Amino acid sequence: MDDFEGSVVLLIANEDETNAALLIDNILDQRQVVIKGLDESFYRAPGIAAATILGDGQIALILDPSDIISTAIPKPGLSQTSSDAGVPA
Repeated sequence: MDDFEGSVVLLIANEDETNAALLIDNILDQRQVVIKGLDESFYRAPGIAAATILGDGQIALILDPSDIISTAIPKPGLSQTSSDAGVPA
């Protein structure tokens, strides 16, 4: 457990009643932002829910923890490779 000291645990309860956790090294910053959903003309990248434009003009992507978890956990009966999961090979 010493390896996880100082880390942040994000607990996720999904609508399908599955539970998971993500271990995060550190939270670098917190901001209040207006989230702009990505419309259909944008590529749907796994694990990305939306985006926002920060005060300095930079674009920040908003992660979708449930999607990250579902991408990482293989579905029963499906053969899943890293490219199937949206993870670069």
